[in-house]
Amino acid sequence: SDMSLSVENRIRSDATYLITGGLGGLGIVLAKWLIAKGVKHLVLTGRKSGNLNLLQQPEFNEVDITYE
Repeated sequence: SDMSLSVENRIRSDATYLITGGLGGLGIVLAKWLIAKGVKHLVLTGRKSGNLNLLQQPEFNEVDITYE
């Protein structure tokens, strides 16, 4: 079976997803991918505060994002 289809079918818009390293390059790419799949709730964590201005991008406007 196709692995990407099985992962995409398990993503739920009503769930909350935790991304460690959430404001790093890969974390932002993953957050945008999840948002494109319909996710509405993200928690981003990391050791560094990163660039919080990234969260002002249009992709993030309709998403509830918590950063710790």
